[in-house]
Amino acid sequence: MFGRRSHGDAQAQIDAIGRSQAMITFNTDGTIVTANKHFLDLLGYGLDQIQGKHHSMFVPADQRDGADYQAFWAALRRGECRAGEFKRIANGGREIWIEASYNPVLDDAGKPVKIVKIATDITAKKIRGLTEASKIAAISRAQAVIEFKLDGTIVTANENFCKALGFSLAEIEGKHHSLFMPPQARDSAAYREFWEKLNRGEYQAGEYKRIGKGGREVWILASYNPLLDETGKPFGVVKFATDVTAEKLKNADLAGQLAAIDKAQAVIEFNMDGTIIAANANFLATLGYSLAEIKGKHHSMFVEPSERDSVAYREFWAALNRGEYQSAEYKRIGKGGKEVYIQASYNPILDLNGKPFKVVKYATDTTKQVLVRMGNERVRAMMESVAAGSEELNASVREISEAMTKSRETAMGAVEQVSSADAQAGDERHRRDDQQHHGADQPARAQRHDRVRARRRGRPGLCGGRIRGEGPCQPGQAGHRQDRSGDRQPEPDLGGCCRLPECDQAGDQQCQRVRDVDRRCDRGTEHGDERDVDQHAACCGRGRCHGEPGLISPAASSEHPAI
Repeated sequence: MFGRRSHGDAQAQIDAIGRSQAMITFNTDGTIVTANKHFLDLLGYGLDQIQGKHHSMFVPADQRDGADYQAFWAALRRGECRAGEFKRIANGGREIWIEASYNPVLDDAGKPVKIVKIATDITAKKIRGLTEASKIAAISRAQAVIEFKLDGTIVTANENFCKALGFSLAEIEGKHHSLFMPPQARDSAAYREFWEKLNRGEYQAGEYKRIGKGGREVWILASYNPLLDETGKPFGVVKFATDVTAEKLKNADLAGQLAAIDKAQAVIEFNMDGTIIAANANFLATLGYSLAEIKGKHHSMFVEPSERDSVAYREFWAALNRGEYQSAEYKRIGKGGKEVYIQASYNPILDLNGKPFKVVKYATDTTKQVLVRMGNERVRAMMESVAAGSEELNASVREISEAMTKSRETAMGAVEQVSSADAQAGDERHRRDDQQHHGADQPARAQRHDRVRARRRGRPGLCGGRIRGEGPCQPGQAGHRQDRSGDRQPEPDLGGCCRLPECDQAGDQQCQRVRDVDRRCDRGTEHGDERDVDQHAACCGRGRCHGEPGLISPAASSEHPAI
């Protein structure tokens, strides 16, 4: 810069530059000769604080003894100019950035005699640049970045982009962006319009489907950013992208599940205050409303009037507002007062801070099942009532049966006691009668014995006796009786045995005697009344007898051979 010129010209140029820029002069060994006000103000020193000291006082400590710093001054001593952006340390350790040139001043022989440094403070610009560079570097670490010319050819791409699409940089550099597009979209009007907008400097952003290596589908969330020159004219495009393929597939799966639920169940959404946001077709069909009839209204329109102001209903919504899930079988009121039963879940939806911001209800219409169940419960209750009544009836019957059994046992005991007493009384009476008639009635008693034996033998049809004036009774002969007028009347109901006329003609006394002859029954017990005689089919011969006249059982005949 400062070659072989006259001393006056060189000094004039230095003075002109010094009025606008920071300047400092060094000996070739690096010691400071002088500095202008701009330089001193920039570094925060006075001239006396730096004059005679080495340039290294402005250099970061880690660079002072480095090979690069030593080579830097060696080049200057050879007369070589050095320029660039440099980080320097000002008074108090403050960091500044300068854009500077170090210029050797040569003597007439071309040998450097001093070094003049001209500098401009670029600290603010450098910090902005570093900030932007840091941001870009941070973006590049986190996102896929690729740069294009305005015609769509690829300039470069970072590692994240290459990894997301499965290519290496060599495989895509210099090729067109369309290699990432689905074949059917490459020649479309929409794709051409996309690049036309970028060439006009219009920013593009969205979720895009791209094709990676091997035809693999990749979804990216990306922004295409036109790069502008100082006049605002685009000269390139940089794209920042995030691979959202996994998230996209997950969202597609969730969307598919929600769509399936929407088809199969009744769905309705509420604000946290219970007002209705939306409802699907299944819900509207179940309750009988249109969306316009319920949107913006409160959930309580579906609740029975008696429940709307209840403590339980208020607590129901308070729990939802606390983010607590609710699930049960509910009775709801549809359009026109129609009763509807649903199995439903109320699901609070939480924001990013975990605070509920709406409620989604999924429900299934269970009205038919509930009505069937209620009917079954009524039938079961009736059956249980009938069963309880039947059990009570059975208990009553058992009690009555037990009482009757006890009564029968008591009665039988009483009957046996009475029968025993009657038998004893009869025996006593017979004894007295026998004593009274012992002598006078011997023929009559013999005749009565004959008649009884005849009746007993007459069961199979042989009387064994005689009918007065007619000879012996024959098998199969019709029975006869003689009434008090002396006429004989056939009695076919006697089974071939005759009825002896003496019984009809005799009085009660004679009939009693006939009975007395047959006092012993099958069991060897003596009886004296008509009932016992009738029980053993031994007829007393009286026309009034309620047994079968004239008959006695073969068992009785065999058990009483003496008669």
